[in-house]
Amino acid sequence: MFKIIINASEILQIKNSGIPRMGKEMQNLDILNNHSIIIKDEKIFDIIPSQKTDDFIKNNADIEIIDAENCVVMPGLCDSHTHLVFAGSRENEFEMRVMGKSYMEIMQSGGGIASSVKATRKISEKDLYNISLKRLDDFYNYGTTSVEIKSGYGLDIETELKQLRVAKKLKSINPEIRTTFMGAHSRPAEFETNNDFIEFLNKKVLPEVSKEKLADFCDIFCEKGVFTPDEARKHLLEAKKHGLIPKMHADELEYSAAAEVAGEIGAISADHLMKVSDQGLQKMKKGNTIATLLPATMYNLASTEYPPARKIIDEYNVPVALASDFNPGSCYCENLFLTMHISCQYMKMLPAEVITASTLNGAYAMGLSHLTGSIEKGKLADLIILNAPNYKYIPYHFGINPVRTVVKRGLVLKKR
Repeated sequence: MFKIIINASEILQIKNSGIPRMGKEMQNLDILNNHSIIIKDEKIFDIIPSQKTDDFIKNNADIEIIDAENCVVMPGLCDSHTHLVFAGSRENEFEMRVMGKSYMEIMQSGGGIASSVKATRKISEKDLYNISLKRLDDFYNYGTTSVEIKSGYGLDIETELKQLRVAKKLKSINPEIRTTFMGAHSRPAEFETNNDFIEFLNKKVLPEVSKEKLADFCDIFCEKGVFTPDEARKHLLEAKKHGLIPKMHADELEYSAAAEVAGEIGAISADHLMKVSDQGLQKMKKGNTIATLLPATMYNLASTEYPPARKIIDEYNVPVALASDFNPGSCYCENLFLTMHISCQYMKMLPAEVITASTLNGAYAMGLSHLTGSIEKGKLADLIILNAPNYKYIPYHFGINPVRTVVKRGLVLKKR
């Protein structure tokens, strides 16, 4: 059976040339007008001019027509940085931040990462799966068809493996999920030193993660007061021995030379980067490391600073991806369209750039660019149809969900 999407005002192809989009190329969306997209089974079968559409429909009786009149059709969103699998919620902390409480004061009251760790350690694997499955459905509602999921709310072997097993079960539903072991999210109270904890992760946890094939990537929070660049290097190089590709939480709140390490070890991405240095960007460029920016987190923390997207794009030609950083503390938001809007407003990215960063470049940051992130013949039919007359309208009309239809591997998941 065929499906055919007709009457789109714009089709944003964002063709894959074999490398992530960078510099001026991030502004090129490869827009098609007056074309139809033919889907067969899970893949894009063809893209044809509108004048040939009637003949195709007449010659194929078993066909489902999807009318995208006055809508933009674009690749499904690729969210390359989330903490989707966790238990509990932290709305009390949100109120405390509004009241002017510092993160240290929140932690001292039992909040912060420790709060999520406590809840995630306590919950059963079955219950954790059920609430995570609901969250995955929420991501689909907002047009995200590919998503990376990190552990990091266990900080012990049992709970880290539990989180990753849940993520792997979700991956059996959506093969374009990628999983990340992030045991080095914070040092738990039961370890006296960072060195002891890193040794535990390297010697005890990584072998189990590798044995069960639970993760594609390994991440670490390299930040002053958390883990040092040397500790990050040691942990990620050990993870590479187990077949995991490095990622990094890098230079988020203070400069820590994390981006330099990411570039040196060939991390697939360095994420956050609000305080990234020029040398760090040089190393990332040399190491083919993608800059994954997470501005919704800075927005939610009421920051007056944001990652230097224009410098990253214009001066260093480093490819930029955008991701939600969905997590229970600093960014409980799965809406990448809001992230796009914030990126335009506060990082001065152009509408075309934020779309590229949330699709093809996000796919690259997950190692999925050969499957998704663009609309091309032979690739997966991961598409979204938006209530928007053109691509510039997408970040302009903010605070709403513009998704009319979600197509995942050729299957219509959501239709409004």
